[in-house]
Amino acid sequence: MRNQLEEIFMNLKFVPVMMQYPVLYKAYFDEDSADRNDLEEALSVLNLHHYASLLLRMGFGDEVYLQQALQKAITACKAANLPANRHFKLVFICSGNNIREDWLVSDLGLQLILLNADVSNPKAARWQIQILSQQAN
Repeated sequence: MRNQLEEIFMNLKFVPVMMQYPVLYKAYFDEDSADRNDLEEALSVLNLHHYASLLLRMGFGDEVYLQQALQKAITACKAANLPANRHFKLVFICSGNNIREDWLVSDLGLQLILLNADVSNPKAARWQIQILSQQAN
């Protein structure tokens, strides 16, 4: 019987009400909060279809230019009050004994990276014109 009571009290929190009467309640908030965060995390990843490093293989430039454009794209999201975590997620890729950082990005995130790319890169300039042309039509 004592073990059952200990278990019950382990799942309950003590909260003083009006500093006189104790109220016991189950700590659902902590558990629900973690579950809600896990759910939000899982849902936010659903629209992240592209690896930012793919742009490097397509002639975007080097990693420095990519990181600059990526940071500008994230800043643009935040300035527009869009949740950046729904469009950009830092991931780690294991290849053999190496671990490298990459970013998973949404369609909008990819377009924002391209729009914030260095225009002196001919491929980046063409992509910017292509994106804006598609949006105009």
